[in-house]
Parts: sequence; structure tokens; C-alpha cells
Amino acid sequence: MTINNTINFKNFEPFSRLSEDSLNKLKEDSKVYLYTLGQPLCTPDIIPKNILIVIEGQARLIVEKNQKKITLGKLNPGTFVGLASFLSANPCEEVTASGELKAIGISDEMILFLLNHERSFRDWCFK
Repeated sequence: MTINNTINFKNFEPFSRLSEDSLNKLKEDSKVYLYTLGQPLCTPDIIPKNILIVIEGQARLIVEKNQKKITLGKLNPGTFVGLASFLSANPCEEVTASGELKAIGISDEMILFLLNHERSFRDWCFK
């Protein structure tokens, strides 16, 4: 499902100062994904091809402790999923949907474009 103009990317801090050209490319690139209870958004063994932003619902950030998986925290709307893995070039996130969840997916190519062409985005990522 291609994103429509109802999502205002300027409401998200890392995109608030993007050029109009980059904003238009971001809108064209982005897609909406729907997840159900327990469905993985990100796995700890793969760097995702799409960086997600939770826009509705909640997700669980899962870690392993004493050979048992536990919830480290709940991720709410506005949270990025997969960006840490992408930026570190190391798959390090395990995230699953806590219920029905809607997320915006941004391709890794678009994230790379923004890192190379938008200083405000690059500064936000590495602050």
C-alpha cells in the first residue's frame, strides 16, 4: 500500500527540516504495513531492508536474559524500528507487534539517500 498525503512527515523530528525534494521522494518511497499480535517487525539476525516507524499500536522490544526472552520495553507511535540495526550495520533489534499495529516502511535506499543528502537527518541519526 503506497503512502498517501495524510501522513505529514514533518511531524516526525528527523524529517522536520528536510528539503521539499527529499520530502517528496520520501512520500513516494514509503509504504504502510499492517502487523498482527506477535508478528515480527524486526529480527535480531537480519538487518532490515525497510526501516519502520510505528504510527498506530504498540510493539515489544525483546531481549534474551538467562536464556529466556523478555520484554525490555514497549514501543509507541513515533518509534523507529530497524534504524539502529541499519546505522550500526549490525542486526541488533528484536521487535514484535503487541497487537494490531500500523507502521510506515522506508526503504534502506531512501534512508541512505537522506543520510547522504540531508544534514539535519544525518545529525539526528548520529546525535
